[in-house]
Amino acid sequence: MFRQLNFSSQLFLHKNSLNPKPLPFLFRRFKSSIPTTNSNSYTVSYLTNQCGLSPESAISASKRVQFETSSRADSVLALLKNHGFSDTQITKIVRSFPPILISDSQKTLLPKLEFFHSIGVSRPDLTSMLSRNPKPLVSSLKNRIIPNYEILKGFLQSDYKVIRTFKDIPRIFLLDLSKNLLPNGEHFRKLGGRGKSMFEENMKVYERWGWSKGEILMAFRKYPNCMLLSEKKIHMGMDFYVNKMGIHSRSIAASSKILAYSLEKRIKPRCSVIRVLTQNGLLRENFSLASVIGASEKVFLDKFVIKYAETLPQLLGVYQGKINPFEP
Repeated sequence: MFRQLNFSSQLFLHKNSLNPKPLPFLFRRFKSSIPTTNSNSYTVSYLTNQCGLSPESAISASKRVQFETSSRADSVLALLKNHGFSDTQITKIVRSFPPILISDSQKTLLPKLEFFHSIGVSRPDLTSMLSRNPKPLVSSLKNRIIPNYEILKGFLQSDYKVIRTFKDIPRIFLLDLSKNLLPNGEHFRKLGGRGKSMFEENMKVYERWGWSKGEILMAFRKYPNCMLLSEKKIHMGMDFYVNKMGIHSRSIAASSKILAYSLEKRIKPRCSVIRVLTQNGLLRENFSLASVIGASEKVFLDKFVIKYAETLPQLLGVYQGKINPFEP
């Protein structure tokens, strides 16, 4: 009925060469009729010939990175290649984050790769995750990645679960988890000494509804206050969405904010209207329940009540609670 509701070793270079072993696409040559200025022509040429970008992508990327010599960029490409990144993955990384080419391969990039390998991330997994989001490679190991790892390890209790969360949410190591996840973070300071106990209690509540710890973390990341809701409110919201609306429990984790709204004043009236429209075959477009629950009252009424008032004149009564579509 609804679409699913929407976390150092030395580089192995040839000892007789100042440049790394060229990648296969280093020998490709692209021709472009798109003009470039003198100031960025070298960068554009490098991005196309050495990194495999199309001329158009290279010109776009050159707005984010400029260099006049290739020594750093050569070292970066060689490092990635030696750590198992494919040509396609390297091109994807450079296209999404061009400044990586002017990073220090030994001091900035290599320690991150070694760290992730040390906690058990396999080469195939690491290359896949970092090609989706390469920014952890330039994030601070001391101030962000290691502290986040320690927080996640304490929360999830195993490296395997930390790695699985990293695979699901590659940007998890970019977040400030010391503020957003720890029980003494800002969201839990509101509760004083009860912060940690409430966090743990609500974890158990969500687990009883079938959420994994990774899904709880995702729900928290999207809406931190989901861990501040009362147990009663969580149960009532989950019960309605799952047992009345037929939504899969684990799908709610992706839009956890819908648990925070008033059940009687917002959730039931709006879901009642949606149920009637669906039963009558009037909702054929895909939409998320989060957009229905989160919309302003005017937007909701215009889009789901007034629009269909002539066809279903009882809709206003449904919205006002005078007609209960959930009763047999």
